[in-house]
Amino acid sequence: MGKENEEGSAQPGSVRRGLAISTWQGIFTTLHITCCQGLYLTGFVTLLGGGSVAFGLLAAIPLFAGALQIVTAQLACRLPFRRGPSVIALLAVGCAWFLTIPLTHLFESRQMLALFFLLFALSQCYMAIQANLWMSWISDLVPSRIRGRYFAFRGMMISGTNLVVALLAGLFLDRWKGDGREMEGILILFGVGAFFAVISALLLVYQHEPPKIRVEPRPLIRYL
Repeated sequence: MGKENEEGSAQPGSVRRGLAISTWQGIFTTLHITCCQGLYLTGFVTLLGGGSVAFGLLAAIPLFAGALQIVTAQLACRLPFRRGPSVIALLAVGCAWFLTIPLTHLFESRQMLALFFLLFALSQCYMAIQANLWMSWISDLVPSRIRGRYFAFRGMMISGTNLVVALLAGLFLDRWKGDGREMEGILILFGVGAFFAVISALLLVYQHEPPKIRVEPRPLIRYL
């Protein structure tokens, strides 16, 4: 009953605007992931001379960062607000990918490979922090009566846009690879992906943040 009262206390216009912004924010976050991960990331590591150990790290780092969500869930419960930390985390992700571009030209392949994995690990950890803060935020923002319908629409918009951009990115990279400039093409994709992360962060600045519904944090042992 208390939750329903808190949902109803939000201005309908603010909620509608917040949901629209959340949809666009989800699109840009997914586009960032499309441009900065997957096959393009594998190709980048290959061009830097990475072998089996490097590909193992590519698979292991996101899993390690995902495990941090157990800790960041406690953080999300204790923070009185989500906007500031969410924006900072996404901006940090964008900065990590932007830094990859000039550093690739400044360091030799072996050195750059080590630097890249450091930046990749940082970006994944910041994404894990932001994911829990976003989940706490969106749970309070979306009214329970339309939650299923809203997330279905949001998911459809994200999937459709992601499909188009993934195809365009593949065609773009094929063109650069044909000209013998695959590394430059991948770095351009990283730059575009970093730009999408920054746009996603800026959208969160304007997304409505309703009063936080108080949830008592559970001890970490309860999650195991």
